[in-house]
Amino acid sequence: PATVTVDQFEQRTARVLAINSGDDERNPWETGVTQAALRHVKHARLYLIPPSAATRGHGTPMLAKFWQAQLVPLLNYR
Repeated sequence: PATVTVDQFEQRTARVLAINSGDDERNPWETGVTQAALRHVKHARLYLIPPSAATRGHGTPMLAKFWQAQLVPLLNYR
């Protein structure tokens, strides 16, 4: 199914790095929707890219230069 229930989220054991941009106009972090969902994932972390002249709103997470340093510890976790 396209929808994941809270119970299904809570069963996840993989480490999750959710990335969003502080100037995302489509999924604004201020709504708290992402943060609320991630509270149900055991090993989840939200990385919020601070808005700047270099960010591009909803398209910012497609630019690895903003988050690549956050990914290294996730991939090296043992």
